[in-house]
Amino acid sequence: MLINTPTSDLIIYIRVVFNLKPDLSSMKKIFALLLFALTVVEFSFAQSSNTEMDYKEVSGRYGSNEGICLFDDGEFMLYGYATAVFGHYSFNKNELNFYPDKPEVFEIYATVNKSIGDSTKINFVGFDGRSLTFIRFAEDGIHQVFNEDANCFDGPFVYQLPHRTKTVTLYGQAGRDVDSQKVAYTYQNRGGYNDFIVVYSPRQKENEDFNGIITKENNLAVIKLSNYGGGTGYFKNKSDEDEQKQWKEIMEMKEQYHQSKVATQNGILANKHYQTFLQNDGDYHFDQATYLYTSKTAAENEAYFLSNPFSDNRYLRKFQKQVLTKTDGTVAASNILPKPIFYTACEDPEKSYHYDGLPKPKGNEREKIIPTTAPPPLPIKNN
Repeated sequence: MLINTPTSDLIIYIRVVFNLKPDLSSMKKIFALLLFALTVVEFSFAQSSNTEMDYKEVSGRYGSNEGICLFDDGEFMLYGYATAVFGHYSFNKNELNFYPDKPEVFEIYATVNKSIGDSTKINFVGFDGRSLTFIRFAEDGIHQVFNEDANCFDGPFVYQLPHRTKTVTLYGQAGRDVDSQKVAYTYQNRGGYNDFIVVYSPRQKENEDFNGIITKENNLAVIKLSNYGGGTGYFKNKSDEDEQKQWKEIMEMKEQYHQSKVATQNGILANKHYQTFLQNDGDYHFDQATYLYTSKTAAENEAYFLSNPFSDNRYLRKFQKQVLTKTDGTVAASNILPKPIFYTACEDPEKSYHYDGLPKPKGNEREKIIPTTAPPPLPIKNN
């Protein structure tokens, strides 16, 4: 629960501290003291405080290994172990209201891949064993994406059909909670695409709206949030030399996040192993015959990327975001096919899925597979 100090509690506090009795005279003194307190408290905000000065006043990093960053443009970043959620915030009297960015549950990006003919390739991003997800191609039965209790992930997870599919329906849950709403979306492949990136982004606790207040303790600013930080909250870091260096890195992350959002809306650029990149138009030219964005220095870098094919950014395809239509999320057990698309289990490495688009590893390199969760959706790297 949010820890705050409503007016009634503040009155009780003043009454106890100044030993005032609850008569009319005392109540007048209480309200006079209350007005004085509201005047001198540094982080008490007015009814209408959405001004640039307020954002600048509270901006900074609160917390250490986990916490929240408040930016002076009204945006924030909630951070922790393997977590970085951006959003915006506003002031409401003495509270701060936080609105994290909420990803779409399912997204599909598509392109034409002439190198695979009439077959279809699909790269699954964000799907894992923590939530049951299903996919259906045209009038085919329903495939479970991962086996239940899947616990080892050796991506990318690429599935290939021997033909082009006309429709794709995705089934899953809106959130990670087992009781969250079941949703489904259908895609009509009217563009004749045959190469897809399918993204599943179930809502998590970090995507829920939350509140907070900023107070002072021991002459230090501390932010207390309704969902994070417990009763202690997060103290604001002093702006020393080390903190300024970290803040610079945080601002770079923020800039990259916005660049990624813009790039995603304009189309995702990925190599044949589905590693994604940000494009500098001056470094590439588009080949209409192959539908490839080819680097102008492709020949010069060939030797380097022979030993590092996963990061090869010389030949990229642009995957355009597609329109999905919400449909019935019910999945009848009788329509589910017996085998999932991907099977993976730490205790059964030989039968588990391994991406076969890269050269076969030598010796025991396959032992690099580790029990973990799937990577965050579409990690975009700079060229």
